[in-house]
Amino acid sequence: MERLNIKQGARVEILSDDDESITIRPISHPAYDLKTMLTGVKEGNIHDEVDWGEVLIG
Repeated sequence: MERLNIKQGARVEILSDDDESITIRPISHPAYDLKTMLTGVKEGNIHDEVDWGEVLIG
């Protein structure tokens, strides 16, 4: 498991071939970057400002 960098609780993909062999490989996390995520922000999907109440610190 260490060689594959798989830890308990990790998400894995389990594949089975016709020759009855099984392959287990980690599911990598998607790489997020702000620029790519912001391309999905359009005028039609921007919500209004949310009032979270009075500032308690400061």
